[in-house]
Amino acid sequence: MTQVKICGISKPEELIGIQKGMPDYIGFVFAPSKRKVSLEQAISLSKEVDATINRVGVFVDMKTDELLKQAAGVPLDIIQLHGNESPEYCRYIKQEGYKVWKSFTIRTQYDLEKVKDYQVDGYLVDSAGPLKGGNGITFPWEWAQHISVEGKLILAGGLKIENVEEAIKMVKPDVLDVSSGVEVQGRKNENKVLELIHQIRRKQE
Repeated sequence: MTQVKICGISKPEELIGIQKGMPDYIGFVFAPSKRKVSLEQAISLSKEVDATINRVGVFVDMKTDELLKQAAGVPLDIIQLHGNESPEYCRYIKQEGYKVWKSFTIRTQYDLEKVKDYQVDGYLVDSAGPLKGGNGITFPWEWAQHISVEGKLILAGGLKIENVEEAIKMVKPDVLDVSSGVEVQGRKNENKVLELIHQIRRKQE
């Protein structure tokens, strides 16, 4: 069954609404973004996260010692790397005891070849845009139809209630990573979150 990650949580009221749908993962963004949270905010929010939900931290090219300090402080279950982190960087973070998801920006179908250089727990394929994630833009999903990875395949970029069924059918991802697609005026909307999660799970019953 395709799992669900709701990313970019920054407010307690957002978390309350999101948890009613019990997603499999929630994401805190520590990289430059309108959804960025401080370590203190993430710690406070994390305390309210249900024990069955995995906490994911999104980082971009942060020094490893600082990243590990923040990950331990929250604490996080998964490190999602959205920058130019090398295979060696990812390996180091894994050796420190964290599951690692590496993001790959897909501008052409040949960008999918980059996944072969990495040995991580999750391979996140996302569209290109002005931000490192959360752009609300899709890429041609047929490019990813035959991708083969050893870990989880995570699909991001422009996912919303209207297209998640098609995304699952075409790509067959292990995880759908959703952010702007469940927002209204830049804030996570409870009704949109609940409808999206219901849509994903209902189609797989």
